[in-house]
Amino acid sequence: MTSLNSGALRSVLFVVPAHNEERHLKRCLESINRQHDDLGNETAISVVVVDNASRDATVEIALGMNAKVVHVQPGNPGRARNAGAAVNQADVIVFVDADCVLPAGWLSHGLAKLSDSGVVAVGSVQSLAPADAPWVERCWVETIAHPRSETWESSSWLPAFNLMIRKADFDAIGGFDESLATCEDSDLSFRLAEKGELFRDSSHPVHHLGESKTLTEFFRREMWRSRGNLRSAWKRGSFSKEIPSLFLPIGYATLFIASLVILIIAASRGGQWKWLLACCAILAIVIPVAVALIKRKRLVRLGSAATLFAAYLLARGIGPFWPSKRVTR
Repeated sequence: MTSLNSGALRSVLFVVPAHNEERHLKRCLESINRQHDDLGNETAISVVVVDNASRDATVEIALGMNAKVVHVQPGNPGRARNAGAAVNQADVIVFVDADCVLPAGWLSHGLAKLSDSGVVAVGSVQSLAPADAPWVERCWVETIAHPRSETWESSSWLPAFNLMIRKADFDAIGGFDESLATCEDSDLSFRLAEKGELFRDSSHPVHHLGESKTLTEFFRREMWRSRGNLRSAWKRGSFSKEIPSLFLPIGYATLFIASLVILIIAASRGGQWKWLLACCAILAIVIPVAVALIKRKRLVRLGSAATLFAAYLLARGIGPFWPSKRVTR
């Protein structure tokens, strides 16, 4: 497979969606501006902040950092990203979340890989949380982090918190699906994979400032993130391939709810209901512990990781069926 645009990559448009991001936006834009240092004058860089009806100083900060600002009404994330991508006809579109900080050399390293005509998109892994971060953030990021290496790794999908795409390929597939409440980045990736290869870089990890700090915030955010899971999988016709990620959370949520019902019955009737309650309780503990072991492959902080995965499975199991709002910072 070859890309639709295999020529020289001489212009880059950064798209930064933002809603009430005054806390992090300046650091994000500063990290984008520093990407000029590793590039020659032959590469033109422009930055657009897509404001989603912010009520804080987001717009003022963006204008003060010489970014172009476009306004969209709050809605699905894909809408804001598409609006930013339509600002100009750059060779490359870079999507960066407003709470992310790019490391030095991130852009030049990515463009070098994207210059391969068979590559349509690249992105970097997330860096580990700082040592003074809350346990929820440290443990979760540590669990999902990819091993650090100096090589590129082929990937089936790339998250949109830092994503570099050939503009021609982005336009050819129609951009982000604005009907998806979430999972728009995985949907985009799977469609891009029909045009060429996607690669993930672990040598230039991106710092995500907006990770969940508390268990409650983590639970609410994962509920919201799961809203588009079923529809996205149905759209791709890939239910059978995604049984673990789709139906394990639903099964766990069902087990949790059944345990509550059995607890009420056992409190009044006792007998065999107490045994059934004990079995459900054991499964409710064993399942997240097993998932944590599989994901982490070590016993260090296993209890904390199991607690997070219990919250994750429950939130992801309930989220597709229970309306939830995006967690704002």
